[in-house]
Amino acid sequence: MNKLFLIIVLIFAGLMASGQYLNRIETDFSLKEKDVFSNKKLSIGKVYYDKTIGQLIFRVSFPTDEIICVTDSMIYRFRNDSLLSSSKAYGMLNFSIFSLFLNGNLSDYGLKQSPFELADVSKDGNMVISTWSPQERIEKRSGKMMLSQIDKKIFGLVSFNPSGEVISKQFFEDYQEIDGYSFPMKIVQYLYSEKGEEVKVSTYRNVRINNYSNEALYHYPVSNL
Repeated sequence: MNKLFLIIVLIFAGLMASGQYLNRIETDFSLKEKDVFSNKKLSIGKVYYDKTIGQLIFRVSFPTDEIICVTDSMIYRFRNDSLLSSSKAYGMLNFSIFSLFLNGNLSDYGLKQSPFELADVSKDGNMVISTWSPQERIEKRSGKMMLSQIDKKIFGLVSFNPSGEVISKQFFEDYQEIDGYSFPMKIVQYLYSEKGEEVKVSTYRNVRINNYSNEALYHYPVSNL
């Protein structure tokens, strides 16, 4: 009986170490944006995500009280409980920083579980750079991706269109240990188009994982929309 109990404990400890019991994350956030015309915008609020519920909730407090709910296929925007807008967003939830973190896929940005294949690996000092090519079924709408890692943590991600032009660069900075798990407290993203460059800087603080109080903050009634 003691031997069986020890085996169960070891299995449970292994599952905890692999991140399979990370179900929930919440954090304060700020988002600074600059568009192609150099117009600037600041948003502040809180984020709540429970992967078992499947809703990523942004509760914005500045500049206006709003709720943005991201599901596996849609983005909903509410103000005073009234729907302001909705749009399709396939894949956005699974590739959010919060979903990748909870599922233990942040270090490779989930590319190992995506329709991309590892094409090349190289080193530049202490940085490991991997190139990922789209599988045939998506190569008409997606180009390659280049991922850089430092100390096995994602540092940068460059996305290309099918023509080989850079369309996005992301940098993951200021890692902090949250209950033994590394989380980037700052993400800088550059978006490129024919109109010019956009910049988005996301910063996080007061990150908490597996907090099971304030249950109502982790979901929003969108099922009937």
